[in-house]
Amino acid sequence: MIVWWLTRARCSNRGARRRVQWAGRGTLPLVLGLLLLAVAMQVQAQVPDAEAAAVCKSGNLLRRGVLTGQGTKGALTRLRSQLLRQEGSQWDGAGTVRLDDKQSWVQVDLGAAYPLSHLVVQADNNDVFAVEGSLDGKRYERIWSAGPMEGAGLRTRYGVLSKPATARFLRVSGRGGDGHYSVSAIRAYCEAPQPWPPELRLPPVKRYWEMLTKPLMVHVQAAVGAAALVLLLFAYFFRYGFRVLPPQRVRDGALLLAGLGALWAAAHTALWYWAAVAGGLLLAWYLLRWASGDTSAPRAIAPLAQACCRRPLALVLSGLGLLAVAWVIYEWGWVRGAGLALLGIGLGGTLRMMREPVSFRQSARIWLLWFGLFGLGSFWNFGHFHFNHFIHTWEQYHYVLGAKYGPELRYARLYDCTSAADVADGLTSRVQERKVRRLATDNLLGDTTEIIANPGICTDHFSDERWAQFRKDLRFFRGRFSKERWNKSQTDHGYNATPVWGILARLVIDRVGDLNWDKIEYLGSIDVVLLLLAWLAAAGAFGFEPVCVALVYWGLNYPARYYWNGGSFLRYGWLFWLVIGLCLLRKKRMAGAGFALTYATSLRIFPGFVVATLMLKALYGMWVERRWVVSAAHKRFAAGCIIGLGLLIPASAWSMGGLDAWPEFVQNSQKHLNTALTNNMGFKTVIAYDFDTRAVKLRDSDAVDPYGAWKAARADLYEQRKPLFFALLIGFAVLLARAAHRVEDWEAACLGVGLIVMATELTCYYYGFLLAYGLMWERRKLPGVLAVAFAVLTLWLDQLPWNDDRYTAMSLAAVLMVWTVTGLVAFGRQRGAEAANAPERLGHATSPGSGAGEIGAEKTQVASTGAAKPGSLEPSPGTSA
Repeated sequence: MIVWWLTRARCSNRGARRRVQWAGRGTLPLVLGLLLLAVAMQVQAQVPDAEAAAVCKSGNLLRRGVLTGQGTKGALTRLRSQLLRQEGSQWDGAGTVRLDDKQSWVQVDLGAAYPLSHLVVQADNNDVFAVEGSLDGKRYERIWSAGPMEGAGLRTRYGVLSKPATARFLRVSGRGGDGHYSVSAIRAYCEAPQPWPPELRLPPVKRYWEMLTKPLMVHVQAAVGAAALVLLLFAYFFRYGFRVLPPQRVRDGALLLAGLGALWAAAHTALWYWAAVAGGLLLAWYLLRWASGDTSAPRAIAPLAQACCRRPLALVLSGLGLLAVAWVIYEWGWVRGAGLALLGIGLGGTLRMMREPVSFRQSARIWLLWFGLFGLGSFWNFGHFHFNHFIHTWEQYHYVLGAKYGPELRYARLYDCTSAADVADGLTSRVQERKVRRLATDNLLGDTTEIIANPGICTDHFSDERWAQFRKDLRFFRGRFSKERWNKSQTDHGYNATPVWGILARLVIDRVGDLNWDKIEYLGSIDVVLLLLAWLAAAGAFGFEPVCVALVYWGLNYPARYYWNGGSFLRYGWLFWLVIGLCLLRKKRMAGAGFALTYATSLRIFPGFVVATLMLKALYGMWVERRWVVSAAHKRFAAGCIIGLGLLIPASAWSMGGLDAWPEFVQNSQKHLNTALTNNMGFKTVIAYDFDTRAVKLRDSDAVDPYGAWKAARADLYEQRKPLFFALLIGFAVLLARAAHRVEDWEAACLGVGLIVMATELTCYYYGFLLAYGLMWERRKLPGVLAVAFAVLTLWLDQLPWNDDRYTAMSLAAVLMVWTVTGLVAFGRQRGAEAANAPERLGHATSPGSGAGEIGAEKTQVASTGAAKPGSLEPSPGTSA
């Protein structure tokens, strides 16, 4: 524009004007030429030439690059870290970037093409990380593969390329391994940096919740469980009493010292540091009062506790507490928010109980509250879940697909259809090399030759639309597994839920639509809600103390820990309905209890042995009284059972495509009952065990089924010892019938879980049902004591290296426990409130709230002479302790 203006400008001097015009005419082509040259140079700069790479720059080229990612979690800028982290650091801890799956990647634009010679990738140990290079950001070629490394956690791979690779864009993605990928550092060099390899950086010191690992969690649980067991043993012996009780100071001092170990463990490894600090302050204050002999009601705490109990102030404090929890959840996550809520509950309960004078009973109640809360959080590993993720993808694959495609898959075609879908997606070579469980025949491992040759074994059961949807859902799950783990999943034991289980499961899944990770997490959270609702119901029906005892067992036992079924889909529905049934029995809602226990039985057959125990009670009562009449309460219970069966069985036809699924379920169950597993538990496991046929001696890694010989040996031993098994089982059934006859229906149902141990052989993760022994605490202390002792013992038996030895030892402990509990109830002397709350056949009225609700001892009436009633903890006025 300036040149044009100059050419058109007027000038008073004609010669000068002509000179300006000529200058302008000559300048215009020059300016246009310069502009075209600049554009050409810019285009040339944007089209990198492999033969004309940029001059190499010293140092890590990623420091100047632009980082982008797909399917990543975490700040990408962390990957530019100048120092590497300590080897073995947590694979997904601070400073890492997680990759969702094999389609996820991290990309860096170096700004120019450089001849790369040295590469560094620090990432998860057991995966392969592919480093690909590109000149244009579109076509990538692999320039280096960072393979798996020995050891756990983050591991550093150093790559020296034999020939420099010129690239402007670098892309890193995960392959193989366990399907969970993370990267903490990426480096690229033109020349080897000094020193080589680069130095490491010490990670930040982990404290409290962050330092909790899976092995450490077991040790913490064992320590806290031992302290809880000491508490319950004190309660048991004081309940049934000594003639001369130790002084009150000795009792309280021993009890408090027993809890110091748990407090110390909490202060160093528990989830919330301030909970341990607050507990320590309360403990110090309590010890000072105890040491000074001040057993009166505390003057400082009582007014505060009374004020907190007043409704207006309680509403204000509750509102502030909810705001605090909401803020913590927003800022720090829901795990710490839940911790703050539990801390508030525990401190509030402690303050309320401290309103009374210092005593053994109140001391024990305070400690039991904290142990119960510890058990509640311990089941979920205090927010660590599986210590790397919340969801159990393996279980989700089996039960989500098993429920959604129940009519097509039934109980024998899950692995065949998985192989057929993999072949249809072009993965024939992967299918050929895998072993699969022959679910339709002998339940042993075999090859995939038949399904590859004839995919119609599966596809004939699908419509075209359903087959396309199944393949789509299968791709989602396959993308969450590494190649090796996906092949390994085909050696499990398939989908084994009852047709009734599929009713609710299909109702939920059919509304989910296409699967993604957010929906899978939603499905996994359903069990969390069911378990919390079950414990709330138990607290309302049984009271604070029995629920705390049951929580200690449930949260600390090793066989039924979160590892097995946590984060799966509706795997705890049976436990929910079992607890609800026991609660309804406690409230004498017999018809509802019958329906709930029938529902639990229709989800997993073994809860039916609780119903069978009530039948044994009724039959034994008829035989003893020579009156073949069913009581009104048992009639209502039977009506609830019949209604449950009448509603649930017909509805199950929809979930599995017909009632003919039930014979297939029975056949499938018999097949599994005849297949020994290394993590089975029960009396049958003990009977079939032999030291010379253990897995450590018979396992053959070169065989198609490495445990085939071990399974055959277990089956032969069981056949030889079957008469002994049934003889002892019948004897236990008679003993259980006599014990159930002496107690109320809800106690008989709790005792009935022992029949599950004796009559069935279950995989270990179902042994959460023994929490019913803890719920008997109100009337009988011994079942709860032995249940917690069993939980602590299982944590120590974890040290056994082989599963069959480990779970056989746990099975033996469980068998001894149920015989002891059942025998003492059957032949033991009834004491105190037990005699007053005898069964209805004796004509005594009972109420759900009657009996010994206190942990240390029942409240007893003291005779006018001042003598304490036998079994009482507190000395009467005028007597010495």
